[in-house]
Amino acid sequence: VGAIVVFGRGRVEELTRAMARDELSRVVANAALERSLAGLNARITLLARTCRNESGDTDWPDFLAAFEEIARRDVDRSVAAEIARLAPTASALMETCQRIRGALIRLRGLDDQFFADLATLDTLTARAIIEYTLARRDLSHLDQIMLLISGFRETALLAGKRIASHVGSGGEPDRREALEMLEDLEIRIQTFVAASPEMATIRSRLLAVARLMRVQAEDLSLALARFDTALSSAIAGRDRITLLTERLDAMAANRARVLDADLRAAIDEAMLGLAVAAATIVLLSLLLTGWIMRSAVQRPLAETLRQVEAIR
Repeated sequence: VGAIVVFGRGRVEELTRAMARDELSRVVANAALERSLAGLNARITLLARTCRNESGDTDWPDFLAAFEEIARRDVDRSVAAEIARLAPTASALMETCQRIRGALIRLRGLDDQFFADLATLDTLTARAIIEYTLARRDLSHLDQIMLLISGFRETALLAGKRIASHVGSGGEPDRREALEMLEDLEIRIQTFVAASPEMATIRSRLLAVARLMRVQAEDLSLALARFDTALSSAIAGRDRITLLTERLDAMAANRARVLDADLRAAIDEAMLGLAVAAATIVLLSLLLTGWIMRSAVQRPLAETLRQVEAIR
């Protein structure tokens, strides 16, 4: 009985230690993985919200290093494969985001330069009007220049508004209208007839800036489209990894239930062994008692009875 008790207790302790060791290590590993994935998810979400700004989170090496650190862990193969698939997408996402920010910064600089040149052209035209007035010359050409400058300014403002709307919402109509406005602005500047060499110089600068603005707007549009594609792919990869980690948690819980069932089975087996041993001991005790009574009581009594009969 003692041997059965010791064996049953040892079996229970062995299963308990295995359960604690395996399940605890799995739970800790899954929890660490989920924390890391939550951090990556937060970075992707932040990137989606701030990429269309000229400033924001630009700690790209740290972001990529997080993927490498997770990939080096002893994780499930399916999770490791999905992380390996997500890493290039995240890299493309960040590169495209940098391209968007670069285009926005360049457009802001070109916009400032364009309006500064328009202000200079305004000043030169105002001086020319004063000179023409004092000389009693015809002002119709200068009035036309003033109207053209006003039209240039209005078109540039509307194009900038459409670009900002496209960056914010990604709407195709805004993109198309902005490019059409910039192209129209470029054509109208080409038809501008300067009234002085200084105005001709500014006209050349305005034309060059307008062309660069259109090129940068097209580059920005392409970068936004690529960013949206990469972002959709990254979100899909993130969701797949989340689903896999949830499955891993479910598998860990299932293994815990299996080990719990094994533990209960070991306890039941030990109890059954104890019951069988107890029954065996009772049976042996009865047999031993019968043998003792027969050997120590019945035989001497029978011999005594025979002796009494002989005396009679």
